[in-house]
Amino acid sequence: DTIEVANFASDVIIDGDFIYVAADSLLLKYDKNSLTLDDVVTIEGIRKMAVWNNQILITRGESMALNSYFLAYDKNTLNLIYELDTANGPTYTTEGVVVLNDTAYVAVSNAFVWGNEKGYIGLVDLNSQSYLEQIDIMPDGKNPDNLMISGNKLYTLNNTDWTNSSITEFNCLDRTFMTTSLSASSGCGASVFADNNIYYHRYDYNNSFVDTNSTLNLFN
Repeated sequence: DTIEVANFASDVIIDGDFIYVAADSLLLKYDKNSLTLDDVVTIEGIRKMAVWNNQILITRGESMALNSYFLAYDKNTLNLIYELDTANGPTYTTEGVVVLNDTAYVAVSNAFVWGNEKGYIGLVDLNSQSYLEQIDIMPDGKNPDNLMISGNKLYTLNNTDWTNSSITEFNCLDRTFMTTSLSASSGCGASVFADNNIYYHRYDYNNSFVDTNSTLNLFN
């Protein structure tokens, strides 16, 4: 498929017979078998997603201020179920999100405010639809991007101040954490947890690639 006027995609997840794609300001739902577009809704600043029961949990970040940075949509209809506005939820832009035991863990970064990046892991009670608290992982864990999970531990890939990067290991049971600095900046590159390793794309590798097209191609 080709998504017109989408400059980038930030996440894709497969759930049952459907593929969900976060692309720029769109949430798209595809049939996994036919790859046809089933539905699409506009969500300004959509970044990362996670599935919990019949809900798609959405994080948001944009250069402009938004009224909420955590939302839940019905995965079948793509209707909005609820959102946590900045008075009742994260007050800064969010990125990665994972679910463990009916709690959503959210990377809170404020990454779109250059020089004022934050570093928190926010906890959302999905049953009560409420923001429980946020754990401060700064200064070494500032600007968390991707959020990965293995067992009862979370791992955040942090862009810090964009000149370096780090990985924070967060224990969901006692909410303690440890941060390890890396030798190179990750920028906005990809990262993944696989085979007990965290792989990430260094900002100084293949950094000169420029795509002048204003479309995003999928399933190629």
